This record gives sequence, structure tokens and C-alpha cells, in this order.
Amino acid sequence: MFVGDRGMIKSVQQKELAKVGFDFITVLTKVQTEKLLKEKVLHISLFDEQISEVILDKTKRYILKRNPIRATEISDNRKSKLSRLKDVINIRNNYLKSHSRAKAETTLKYCYDKLWRLKMEGWVSLK
Repeated sequence: MFVGDRGMIKSVQQKELAKVGFDFITVLTKVQTEKLLKEKVLHISLFDEQISEVILDKTKRYILKRNPIRATEISDNRKSKLSRLKDVINIRNNYLKSHSRAKAETTLKYCYDKLWRLKMEGWVSLK
């Protein structure tokens, strides 16, 4: 039995371990989890306070549980990012109002750049 941390055992290593008869335990990465949700292998409702189990082809078994501490961290992080973006937008809008030669397109581009740097494009839009 081989146990690895999040993303430590990649698909290449998983195949090598299987060749020599090793079982392994690892944590899915965010990308892997999103892919399984998109492919409808997993459903978001399975990530609950209670432990859920999904068994595939007798070769893979997923144990799922929502981590309330991590959920709070993610929520706090999003709130912080949103606050920073709002601050940037307010500063840029005030600059736009007080400088007659300033252009709205430039301000919008600057705010979009900040949005992308903060990786918020999936849940925030600007107009």
C-alpha cells in the first residue's frame, strides 16, 4: 500500500504502482475533482458533512466529505479578493471622473487585468 498527498501520485505513477501490484491512496486535486463532476462520475451533493463513497469498476473507490474548515477558508478568500477588486474599481472610477482625458476603456481593461490576476473570472463579471 502506498499513500500520497494531494496530487503527489500522478496518473503515470498510478500506472507504475498498478504494474507492480501496489494499491494506493491519494487525494484528488481540484482539477481532477472538477473533471469527475463535469463527467457526472461524482455529484456535488455527495460532498456533504457525512462521508459518501463511490465505487467504480472495482478499481477505484472515492471517499467524499465536505471539509467545513476549508469551505470557510475559501469563502473568506473570495470575500477578500472581491473587496480588493472593489477597491481597485473605486479608485479607477474616481480617477476617471476627476481626469477629463482619462478613458473608460483603459479603466475597464485595468480592472479586467486585476480580475484575471485574482483568478475571479469564473464568478465575477465587469461592465
